Amino acid sequence: MKEVASTSSSHSLEDADVSLRLVDAKSGRAMVFDCVEGTAHAGIDLRCALADRGSYSVSLLSTVDFGQADVSLRVKGEKPIERVLSPVPAEEGDYVAEYRFMADGGWHKPFKYAYGFVQLELEISAGGVARSLRTKEIPCSCTIPNLKRHVVGMLDALLGPDLAKAMALMTVKGEDGAPVDESATGEGSASLEVFAAHADSVLSVVESVMPALKLKPRTKTRESRATVVPERARRVGRGEIEWLGRNPDAIRVQKGLPLGKRGAKWGVSRVQTAMSVVSLDVAENTAVLGLLSDIARVAGLFASTLRSGVEDLAVAKEKLSAIAVDNGCLPSLVIIEAQIEKARPRIEMAEGVQRRARRDLMVLEMVWGLEPPRGYSLPRRSKAFQEVSHYAKVYKAMLEWFEFGRLDLDREALMLEVRNMPRLYELFCLAKMIDRHIRDGYKALEPDQVRYSLSSRYFGNEARVANKYAFSKGRVNATLWYQAVFYSDVREEGGVDVHRTTKWVKDSKSGDSYWTPDFVLRQDRPDGSSRVVVLDSKYTEPRFCREKGYFDDCLDKYKHCSARSGGRPVDSVWLLAGRGSAGEGWSTALGSWAVESGLLPDGVCVLTPFVDELGHAVPAVETPGGAAAAKGAGEAKAQPAVPEKVQVAVKEAVEVKPEPEAPEEPAKERGGAGGMEMPPALLEVMGLLSEIASNPLGRDSLTDGKESQKLFGVSHPVCRKRQPTGRDRRLYTKDVVEIGEGSFYVYKAWRPDQVNKLRRAHSRLFS
Repeated sequence: MKEVASTSSSHSLEDADVSLRLVDAKSGRAMVFDCVEGTAHAGIDLRCALADRGSYSVSLLSTVDFGQADVSLRVKGEKPIERVLSPVPAEEGDYVAEYRFMADGGWHKPFKYAYGFVQLELEISAGGVARSLRTKEIPCSCTIPNLKRHVVGMLDALLGPDLAKAMALMTVKGEDGAPVDESATGEGSASLEVFAAHADSVLSVVESVMPALKLKPRTKTRESRATVVPERARRVGRGEIEWLGRNPDAIRVQKGLPLGKRGAKWGVSRVQTAMSVVSLDVAENTAVLGLLSDIARVAGLFASTLRSGVEDLAVAKEKLSAIAVDNGCLPSLVIIEAQIEKARPRIEMAEGVQRRARRDLMVLEMVWGLEPPRGYSLPRRSKAFQEVSHYAKVYKAMLEWFEFGRLDLDREALMLEVRNMPRLYELFCLAKMIDRHIRDGYKALEPDQVRYSLSSRYFGNEARVANKYAFSKGRVNATLWYQAVFYSDVREEGGVDVHRTTKWVKDSKSGDSYWTPDFVLRQDRPDGSSRVVVLDSKYTEPRFCREKGYFDDCLDKYKHCSARSGGRPVDSVWLLAGRGSAGEGWSTALGSWAVESGLLPDGVCVLTPFVDELGHAVPAVETPGGAAAAKGAGEAKAQPAVPEKVQVAVKEAVEVKPEPEAPEEPAKERGGAGGMEMPPALLEVMGLLSEIASNPLGRDSLTDGKESQKLFGVSHPVCRKRQPTGRDRRLYTKDVVEIGEGSFYVYKAWRPDQVNKLRRAHSRLFS
């Protein structure tokens, strides 16, 4: 046994190497974890795993004896257990002193509700000196049943079509290396399953007309000058002979003579004549090759993204699989295995689409002797695309492809980075809340990425997910924050007007403290009032939220120790429980007086892939006139604010064909678009043009032909101050239209790809 050092100076605490020792009460195995200073993300300890239901005794080991110490020990996310401890001689290697924690105070089973990784944190005060230390992330096994079922259910929901709109709003586009398909044109985002089904439909159309494309391809004939033998000349008559007499330089000289003997007669050796050359290098054929090339490219991009993510998952799986687990399983390992299991068939699906598109492309390349274009865009609807049946079918498939939407690679990249249950469940809850607003008739506005000025080892700004969402429904507006910050000082960032009213007594700095709830929902009602609901996610059962004190802790922090600007209280606090059955949740404010007074309840509701009780936590807001009026108002607000003259111009635009030289088609084939494949968002186009014209940075781009071609793919100025003449006249509105602060004749023959380029230009201008 080592001699215990006699010093208790502050210098000893500053220089001490500190570790935590946990002894399993069942097996007697001791595990020592080093404690370090620095950020909260100190890495992962892969030597061993703790058990969620295991009983442990905990003690602090130090290389020096710094005397009596006030030590606060806690598992990350739990309330600290504070003890004033005295040292005893240590028996562990180079350690001198041991500070033992008693088994009471909730530390008998400290990891009972841990899912994935745990981190032990220490606050030590001795001799007037304080230190903050923490262990690495320690894997913790889980013994709860049906864990894989819940993991797979959440992954299916987050990657499936039902939450596609919500996930498209959540993911930060193109940041941190997430791939983005910039050439895609659609308004929404699509999953791999939707993409595969859509690609199959487009490829089936091309393959159905493949024989016609090979036997009856579109060609063009051009005249060229060539010097040939007389027999190959197109025509040689008296005029040509006389012309040769006047132009002897056109006669090729052989052996010094301009003439040569051809059989029994003399004649010219070579003549220069016009030759007809048939070429397959036409815009229609190039567009077909470009379509197949684009499908193969997008499918390959999806496959490579998934394949890269799976390789990283395989490395993490190998490391976690080497950790010995006595009982249960590692949740992180379950998540990784489920992701790999889901990704592999998706990779095969994407690669299958890629091979099929490449095969069709190779066939046409060999038959036509052409190469696909480097950049592909929707071609104009030429006569061949209107009158030749097999080319008309392919053009319809091209329109479907361009209306498909932006391939959603961002959420794939996001989900492949998830490694623990709390993160997975938070993303699931966020997607469900966004989806609920969309399903309730709210129009989702552009999300925002709020950057908080908070500097703390326990908080970091979200980088992969948008953290502020705005919704509108008639005269009702709703705002949802993810990972918001309640400051106890005067700061209000990102529009959050809630403050913490207390201060952490351990904080030795002059700055105030903060709260960081998972979700904050504010509803602004038509009468000018608003209400705030704070929600926190806990992957556990509702009864444990009460037993463990999670609910009381959140209620105390976010309702009793928080207030809005002006002293108004937070209206409601809810916990979202990730496990449980329907009906297991509970709430307050159920008495008759509370109901009559309209008090919002606090409580716990179950939100899982199989049970959705989110409606209990998110209060409904009715607009004046009832639900029907709210729905109608919401639908009206979903369109851009467009002047009445613009709406008249839109009605005229529907009657115009994009290609004026094309013959008018029969009415039964024109549908409601007057002979053109008119995008359904033409009213939105006029609204976007009005907004761009109101911005000084974008105003000139509408009247400049080069800028219109560059930004929108339109080879004409989008807006003209004078009415054009000739063929261009039919491409513009008959009357002037109010666009911004001016009156213009507006281009109205928009193709789907041009509409989407306009959307992207608008987003860049107002981002």
